[in-house]
Amino acid sequence: MDSPLFPGVFDLPWWGYALVALALTHVTIVSVTIFLHRHQAHRAKREQLVGRLQDWCRRAEASGIGPLRELAERLRSYA
Repeated sequence: MDSPLFPGVFDLPWWGYALVALALTHVTIVSVTIFLHRHQAHRAKREQLVGRLQDWCRRAEASGIGPLRELAERLRSYA
């Protein structure tokens, strides 16, 4: 039986196309889920690092050491 979608390429019954579509949909959903999970983990790590840097800048400014204060001010100017 010739396929109406791809004549001569795939010789599958109608339910075969349904299974292929279901499998491809499943792979797509898994891929997007993994991507979003990794993006969220990376974002949380970035926010944590920014918080640590801001804390270090506060401590550097409070230390009274001139070069540390200057560096903290320079780092804050990049934000």
